Amino acid sequence: MKDDYTVSVKRFAKLTPKEIRRLKKLTFGRSGYSAMLPYLSAIEADILYARKMRAIILLNKRGVIVAWASLRKFRITRMNPFDDTDEVEINVFTAPNYRKLGLGSILVGEAKRYATRTWRGSSLLAYAHDAGSLSFYERNKFFATGSKLPTDMRWKKA
Repeated sequence: MKDDYTVSVKRFAKLTPKEIRRLKKLTFGRSGYSAMLPYLSAIEADILYARKMRAIILLNKRGVIVAWASLRKFRITRMNPFDDTDEVEINVFTAPNYRKLGLGSILVGEAKRYATRTWRGSSLLAYAHDAGSLSFYERNKFFATGSKLPTDMRWKKA
């Protein structure tokens, strides 16, 4: 089944208008509402204004985007000015009828490969807003930084 899917990595600025429309639809749903909407203000700004988005990982099935992940790199210097670790925020979105098929894990795996290949000392950060997203990120080797939801999740390359 996973052979039907293709993965591509692009810079946000290189997306076509058709791809951007599809990303908006996947993110906000057909009616413009998503259960994730309260948590998406930064993502919405990136989608609408293409700012700070470093990379988009697209998962296509027969030419249609069915899932995507965004990666945004930032350097943590506020906590330790001598630490040059690059951290990468990841957000994963999957079309409702393609959930529970392992596609999110494919995206996270590709994000890990891309981050470690592209940025030195990378770790991935995610935001778990409910038990389902917490479980998803734990299955993908992230660990929670807080003891209750919502919490940040972190993955660090070995």
